[in-house]
Amino acid sequence: MDEPPHLIIAVDYGTTFTGKYRTPHLQRTCVAFCETDPTGLPQGHTEVVNDWPSPGTNVSTNDKVPSEISYKEDAQLWGFQIPPDVSRHRWLKLLLQNGTRCQFPEMKGKISNAPCDAEKEPLDIIEDYLRNIKLHLFKKLDDRYGKSIWRGYPVVVVITYPSLWSAATLHRYELASRKAGFYYTELGRLVRFVRTTEAEAAAIYTIKTLQGTPTGDSFALEDGLMVVDMGGGTIDLASYHVSQLQPIVVEPATDGSSRQGCGNTVDKAFFRYLELSLGTANFIAVTDHTSEDIPFHMLGKKATRMLEDFSLEAKSVFSGTENFFIRLPGLLAGIADDEARGICDGEIAITAEDMKSMFHETLSIAYEEIVKQIGEANKNNVIIKHIFLVGGMAECPYVLSKITEFSQALNVGVTRPAYAWSAVVRGAITQGFKVQTPATTENLICPRHFGFTFSPPFIQGRHHEVDAFVCDFTGVKKANNQMEWLLKKDQALAPKATVHAKWSFQHFFWSGESRVIRIDLFASRAKKGPARVDKDVEKVATLRADMGRVPIDKFISRHVPGTGKHLKLEYELQLLYKSSGLKCSIVVDGVVYASATITA
Repeated sequence: MDEPPHLIIAVDYGTTFTGKYRTPHLQRTCVAFCETDPTGLPQGHTEVVNDWPSPGTNVSTNDKVPSEISYKEDAQLWGFQIPPDVSRHRWLKLLLQNGTRCQFPEMKGKISNAPCDAEKEPLDIIEDYLRNIKLHLFKKLDDRYGKSIWRGYPVVVVITYPSLWSAATLHRYELASRKAGFYYTELGRLVRFVRTTEAEAAAIYTIKTLQGTPTGDSFALEDGLMVVDMGGGTIDLASYHVSQLQPIVVEPATDGSSRQGCGNTVDKAFFRYLELSLGTANFIAVTDHTSEDIPFHMLGKKATRMLEDFSLEAKSVFSGTENFFIRLPGLLAGIADDEARGICDGEIAITAEDMKSMFHETLSIAYEEIVKQIGEANKNNVIIKHIFLVGGMAECPYVLSKITEFSQALNVGVTRPAYAWSAVVRGAITQGFKVQTPATTENLICPRHFGFTFSPPFIQGRHHEVDAFVCDFTGVKKANNQMEWLLKKDQALAPKATVHAKWSFQHFFWSGESRVIRIDLFASRAKKGPARVDKDVEKVATLRADMGRVPIDKFISRHVPGTGKHLKLEYELQLLYKSSGLKCSIVVDGVVYASATITA
């Protein structure tokens, strides 16, 4: 039976500072939409919004818009509307990930040069920014389909997020998105709100573009694929393995990684080159700072113009052989020509070798992270055979050639899909096609393994001798530091459950001993939960309960010859996973004696 046409909307609120620059290495947001036909397939191509408001009546034609907002009296300026010399709130995703404004005033001072507004928390500012994005998108949809038509369509909204985010962080971001208007109150026929990781969306998009090509047809079950997202500020990597063919389905093979140092690292190297070539006095005349302490979050007009010229005319098109000439600001127009420094007729030369040196640090970081990902995948019995290179820096021919050269030496192929810069949001649209029908409930996905240590009877050959000990209460040889995982990574959990996992414990107390128990809760991001505590296992919480409050008839009194009298208490550890965190409880006969909620 044919489905009614749907409208898929995807929002990639840039967390990796991706972008070709109109202004220097900003965090950017990308929005796209696509209409489906009655069979549920895309009708036409995915349309990426690229006409963003600029100062006055101007329009900036760019696939991504800066994730920035400025408050001026009762007005809000956002994205390209903000002039270079106006303070603004930026990089708020970092605050969203770590906590509230009040908890991180030092971080806020570093990533935002806007005056602190006592009325607004980071979540409120993100909501304001996303509301402006929504209003512009709605206007675009009104013009494209007609207001009365598209608002009658069933709508699927897809948001993307970093794979390393905690469930609590994702919950805060989703809340801001919904409050901004991507919800039922303004989308009357919203049938699903979908979340997908940026890396998975990029992988899905790339695989889709490769279907029917020699590369796509060469994929086999369990082949390993790596997404390398090289943006303006970070390099993000995630690895997958092919779990199904026709259509291709991928599943995570590693936890992924994120590392600072990408497009902005090249920019810093450019400024160091300028200071060395122009001299510190002339460089300060342009930027008001030395290259080491230049504030990239708030460049002046002259420095901004030079960085724009460098980014658009040199960095984004460099293939490894070109020489470039960048114009100097007017105040340096009279600087004497100096062939040794490359200064001539009000321009400064940048040779191909100079350009290569500016890319050196960024490429070194990428090489190192690629090797690490391959090693982590190998540990999980996945062989990486192909790299998908996406993000703003992937558009640079030199970056593509060097990553390809490096990867081929490791017997790994490299593909840069068409529209690599907007691969994430295009992949998110594809994810939206899968979930057009309404659902009464949506399972939660456990982000990590969660469990505790226990001490089973020691078995030679299974347990490590270093873990062996003799129990004081029973005299039995046991193995310490063994893991029992109550919740498994990627496990689907019913959202309305009251308990998702529980385990029965028994604890012994000597007669007269304080009846306080402590249980350490552990977590792991490993593909398979380790059998014992190792480097992939971390302690995330300790529950403390005073069991002296438990009625005495709940204890069993025992006397063991040679050890004396002791009491045994049986109780449960219960786990309940919600989008806001993981609730852990110590329970005796249905009564909770200790409880704590941790960020999952």
